[in-house]
Amino acid sequence: VYTFSRMIYEDLNVDPDDLRMEWIEAKFGKNKGSRHILSAYKRTLDILKKTLFINKEWFVNHSMIPSYKYANKHIEKNSIGEWTGRPADKKRTEDILSPDKEMIDIVIREKDEAIALCDKAIKDINNAKKHIRSEDYEELIFQFARLKDVVIAFKHYCNLLMLYYNFKKTNKGKDDITAAINSVNGHAKYMKEKYGDRNYDLGKKGNISKELKLFAGDIKDMLDPSYKKKKK
Repeated sequence: VYTFSRMIYEDLNVDPDDLRMEWIEAKFGKNKGSRHILSAYKRTLDILKKTLFINKEWFVNHSMIPSYKYANKHIEKNSIGEWTGRPADKKRTEDILSPDKEMIDIVIREKDEAIALCDKAIKDINNAKKHIRSEDYEELIFQFARLKDVVIAFKHYCNLLMLYYNFKKTNKGKDDITAAINSVNGHAKYMKEKYGDRNYDLGKKGNISKELKLFAGDIKDMLDPSYKKKKK
């Protein structure tokens, strides 16, 4: 936000990295750790792109974990293909809604790449540790470690979503879906226990644990229409 506002209101030709460094030095001090912190923050754009999209398609509720209904509507009705009309874009949407194993692997690999970038950012912050204030290090390492856990939450979500789409197509893989539901619920519990009141999404909104559990419940309901009756 700082970089964008400076470029808009002052100079569009300025190097964004210079503005990022200016903000980092103002917040964390001018020291040898600054370049490592800059490296960590520069990774966040690619992390977000690989987390908040499924193979280039937007599916999230702003930065929050969406319900099945919300994600499905966005992929079906608000996809890039619906806007452009290009056959290649429409084909990508169709591949997401009716995924084969290769498509599922592409989506999971995308999330794994985001997780790997989080690990590199965490390494950057650890490299900055001896140069910055201890309280700044603790907050930075917390934020990037939590970012990684949020990305893992989206990975569990996307895995379950893709498996369910595949099940709708093939009527196979129910055991895999059950295992994925358990993984989603397991990560929801982990996030709640680890982060408590800071158990929010990328935009510091919502409640990741609640959103994950609701999504897993959505899939379980659709997988077994009698599920709601069993709960009563």
